[in-house]
Amino acid sequence: MTSTGIWMAVTQLGVILYLKIDLLVINQIFGTAEAGRYSVILQQSTLIRSMAAALAGVLTPALTAFYARNDIEGLMRIAVRGVKFIGLALAIPLGLLCGLSRPFLGWWLGPEFTNLSPLMWLMMGHLAFNLSVIP
Repeated sequence: MTSTGIWMAVTQLGVILYLKIDLLVINQIFGTAEAGRYSVILQQSTLIRSMAAALAGVLTPALTAFYARNDIEGLMRIAVRGVKFIGLALAIPLGLLCGLSRPFLGWWLGPEFTNLSPLMWLMMGHLAFNLSVIP
């Protein structure tokens, strides 16, 4: 249990560094003001990632049960349906956020942040594909 816990901690530290190292780099290169503007968009990406993890967590017991019964075909069927479901469930909010990014940023943060809409497209456009394969 201890060695598994240690490796889980190392893995989580790696994930945190992998997902947040860009904020540290932007802070060092461009300064705190631009890092703050970037972190606004990064927060939306983190929200979508959390939503995808919650959706994938719903499938975990079913996937574990099929694996425990050694029902690989059932496991694959549930996994494929899960990927499709999560992909569609994420595509709707991501499509709305990306498509309406300029008005959304203007409403949420004010008109001085509407120029960040291409950054929102860049940071969130791929998430429907990348996060749908979590199961």
